[in-house]
Amino acid sequence: MDSYKISLDRKVLKQLGSQLYGDTPSVIAELVANSHDADAHNVWITLNTTNSSIIVEDDGKGMDVNDINNSFLNIGYDKREKSQKTNLGRNIMGRKGIGKLAVFSLTSNLRVLSIKKGVSCGCELNFNEITDNNKEPNAINGNDISFDPNNISEDQCGTRLELINVKKKIALSYRFIISKLIRIFDVNDSNFKIYIRKNEETYKKLERSILDYFSIMDTIIVIGDEQLDKIDKVKSNTIDNKYKSISTYHEFVQGQKSTKNKLNMLPYDLEVEDSYGNSKIIQFTLNGWIGTVDSLPHLKALAIKFIGDDEDEDIITINDNRISLYARGKLGEYDILTKIKNNRNSEAYVIGELFVDIFEDNELTDMAISNRRGYEENDSRYTEVIRISKRLLGYIVNEKDDVQKRIKYDNAIAADIEESERIKQDFWSNLKTKEILDKKLDEDEKSVVEFENIQFTRAVNSGNSTKKIFISHRTEHKLYGQFIVDVLEEYDVDVERYVIFTSNRKLGVPQGKDIYVYLKQCFRDDLMVIFLFGKAFYDSNICVSEAGAAWATNQNCLNVAIDIGFNDIEKPSNNALSSVKFFNIHTDDQIITLHDFFRTIITTGLSMNIDDERLSNSLKIVLNHSDYSDSNINNPKTFCPYRKFLPHPTCTKCLNVMNLEEKENTLTFKCSNISCNNSYDVVIK
Repeated sequence: MDSYKISLDRKVLKQLGSQLYGDTPSVIAELVANSHDADAHNVWITLNTTNSSIIVEDDGKGMDVNDINNSFLNIGYDKREKSQKTNLGRNIMGRKGIGKLAVFSLTSNLRVLSIKKGVSCGCELNFNEITDNNKEPNAINGNDISFDPNNISEDQCGTRLELINVKKKIALSYRFIISKLIRIFDVNDSNFKIYIRKNEETYKKLERSILDYFSIMDTIIVIGDEQLDKIDKVKSNTIDNKYKSISTYHEFVQGQKSTKNKLNMLPYDLEVEDSYGNSKIIQFTLNGWIGTVDSLPHLKALAIKFIGDDEDEDIITINDNRISLYARGKLGEYDILTKIKNNRNSEAYVIGELFVDIFEDNELTDMAISNRRGYEENDSRYTEVIRISKRLLGYIVNEKDDVQKRIKYDNAIAADIEESERIKQDFWSNLKTKEILDKKLDEDEKSVVEFENIQFTRAVNSGNSTKKIFISHRTEHKLYGQFIVDVLEEYDVDVERYVIFTSNRKLGVPQGKDIYVYLKQCFRDDLMVIFLFGKAFYDSNICVSEAGAAWATNQNCLNVAIDIGFNDIEKPSNNALSSVKFFNIHTDDQIITLHDFFRTIITTGLSMNIDDERLSNSLKIVLNHSDYSDSNINNPKTFCPYRKFLPHPTCTKCLNVMNLEEKENTLTFKCSNISCNNSYDVVIK
């Protein structure tokens, strides 16, 4: 009987095997990468939900007993030591030789079965026996091993790995596995195909071409000639060309005006460390693309449909907002966007893929961290990619903003034309008016009357349909008001037209107008008032006046409690349509409450139809902004009252008046006599 032996200290094996990976797709991806490096043309993945097993088969070069011992069971074996490429000329994906251990994060039992030139062999690894009892893999008699003739090569070579009694619930993660596997590999080799199935269903081919982001992209910048085909795809999609921005890295570098953090033409010299730790100058380069989709609903609508034998559909959604790094055809880091973004709304539309084979150059120090989920961030190659990505992200987000402004402007023009046409039709539809004007005026005079009527009617309509929402607040609480504005703006509400929020220059009092006169004019019957109630609110004459005006004119009101409870809101402010407390807003319950709160604003205050899914997305995007983290939202500034005739205590030492002061979120009564240091801490109840 053949013998099999693991070449690694068992304690190290136990540590690595149980902690290397945590998710099923990454484990399967390591096995698929092995198949790729074995020059397989096809890989078949079977997820058995009945017996909780995973089988990965390929038609690669196969292994004999020596191959299994010297490569598969030789933990840490570097495939690239002899050559950077396979016999078929493929870039070898594996390097550290430890990825295969990832299977033991899913199972304790692995069967390694292979056939080479018609001769079968194999062994079974029991992880617990190997690591705890120092046992070796159990050999399997080659005569007892059979292979599906359709799943091996013509010269009868191939490998099958069987993960037995998988701990994870495969049935629940089937769609997730497919979704991730499609994103993990970028192998543009038509001779390497990946298939997947559940149980005995028909195999379904995984194709990256299904990830058709370019059909819904309105901006893109491509890096490198290898990616120029992406420009053609974006140019030919259905989005109007005047609402697109398409450019290349070369054009961007040429057009740079600022000298700060200026990007250079690729390739260029970069100092790095070689595999021996010595300094070395290399030609740094990369290729890829970064862009934006035209809308989040379109991104979410993209789906991959796999039709099973029973004609049921397994739909895998493609809801991406990421910039991924690939090296040697395989995903190296899923998302660097979180490291370079500036929390601008348009970043939610960003997607990109960068291909950095230089990260996996064998002559240079190994950048990949042990769990293969990212790279060493202090390496100069990585910091250079981050620097380039940050600049290009800023550029593409600005382009997206410009596109949205063009769309908004054109929509406004179209709406004006439509409104003018409707007013004109209404005007001439009155037969009596038409009869009188036909008798009294010539054509030029009628045109003047028609024009004046349009202007007058539009002015009246504008006065009745513009400012719909008024956010009543103290400056101390402007963060909470801006949160409301940001969610509405993300939902695509024209906040400059509909919202009054005096802490935002764009939404405040028009230049040249008195604030009190302006606000008095705004209190119409259809105005909704959102009160940001806090201790500071009642310290302001104008805020108290706004509360009284809303009550007197019977406005629809929404109450937001910041650093007080709802019971602390003084009458007559008790006619709220909805109330919400801005505390722990990232919890599930509070998100539901916030959703209902904004739903009321949109449906009642703005009289708009509601798209709940779109509202949820808008809320989610804004909640992810660092400005609205729990540490900011949950910690309003300490309230320091300054109301007229506020009583002041007398200093017990010098009998001078003591003033109320705030420093570092602490209230203190401090003696007004500068030569006296007497003070008392204050607690407001």
